[in-house]
Amino acid sequence: MKILVVNENEIVSRKLKLLFSKYGECEIASGKVLAINTYKRGFEANTPLSLICFDIGVKAIEVV
Repeated sequence: MKILVVNENEIVSRKLKLLFSKYGECEIASGKVLAINTYKRGFEANTPLSLICFDIGVKAIEVV
């Protein structure tokens, strides 16, 4: 299982990574652009993410 944690707070991100690492490969993205790039990279490599844990405090990005 591939997991992505998206959070701008480094301490929270590391704690969530530690928690989720028991269940699979876990990556951290410190912002929305990095999160989108990580998602695209996995999708294009045919290894999509199974879970995305997104901080609701991160402002939305407009996708056109």
